[in-house]
Amino acid sequence: LAQRAAVLSDRHSGQASRWLRTFGESTDRLTALRAAITSGSSLNLKAGSEFTDQLDLAVEALQTGSCRCVMVQQSGAFGLSWDTHSINALQSIYFADLFDHLDALIETLAETPGTSGPTLLDETCVVVFSEMGRHPWLNNQEGRDHWTYTSAMLIGAGVSGGQVIGGLDDSYIGEPVDLATGERTDDGTALQSSHFGATLMALGDVDPGEVLPGFEP
Repeated sequence: LAQRAAVLSDRHSGQASRWLRTFGESTDRLTALRAAITSGSSLNLKAGSEFTDQLDLAVEALQTGSCRCVMVQQSGAFGLSWDTHSINALQSIYFADLFDHLDALIETLAETPGTSGPTLLDETCVVVFSEMGRHPWLNNQEGRDHWTYTSAMLIGAGVSGGQVIGGLDDSYIGEPVDLATGERTDDGTALQSSHFGATLMALGDVDPGEVLPGFEP
């Protein structure tokens, strides 16, 4: 079936070709996953659901070539959730817990042999993000409600670190950005989630124009 898909992929173009290519890549990853499980490797699919367990499994999955992309969820310290509509001071505890785990993750990636580079850190981009931010003002329960604007952090391979892209004005509204320089400018582009997605695709050596036409990294 894989051989037939490869032949058809060479004969077709456009969406059909992309579907067939994706099928081939998926079967390759499934084969790698089966091999990792049957060979008794450290890929433990029965690990716990704690953040540390998720991170360990994510590193193992990347190392065995079972997948190119993994997603884990950090639910706040003690699993109490970041959704602090009350007692916003808990956010400080959650951030301390998150960054402790991120430090450990980066150390693990730096110590783990890569599949194409010296270490996994040399070939992995770590993305930390949320689907929403917190309101700039406290509510009557000393908490913060949902806010349209959020932020994200990128660490690792392909990332030019030590810089901040975008920002908010005095009313906490997002300001337009020059996509080429990252500088805030009145005649720039209003950043959207699709710009962020296009950036991640480009970092993963995927042409964002095929999926998100009109949105530049």
